[in-house]
Amino acid sequence: MTDQKYVIGQTLYVWQESRQRIIPVVVLEELVRTTSQGKTIEYSVHSPEVPDSRFKVTDANLNVFSSIGDIREFLLRRAAEAIDTLINKVQPPEWEKVVQDETTNSDS
Repeated sequence: MTDQKYVIGQTLYVWQESRQRIIPVVVLEELVRTTSQGKTIEYSVHSPEVPDSRFKVTDANLNVFSSIGDIREFLLRRAAEAIDTLINKVQPPEWEKVVQDETTNSDS
């Protein structure tokens, strides 16, 4: 959460990295702490999908999104990055380079 302000009763979407799933949650309360180091805001949320669940949403442990569109964009960007990484690791095998060179030379 990058200084995001949520409203009590608002539905958020949490990306749970460990299980690779999206969990819809409802904001139950806003917790504001002011210390000598500054002010922090956490949100207590509940998931209808997980009985007796109530946990805090913070930057440190969760990816939180305000809309399905936002989480979709996040997941698509991650997928594209993973695909690009796989593609960038691929180098043509040496035998393929030799065949290409022979084909190029025989055309001349």
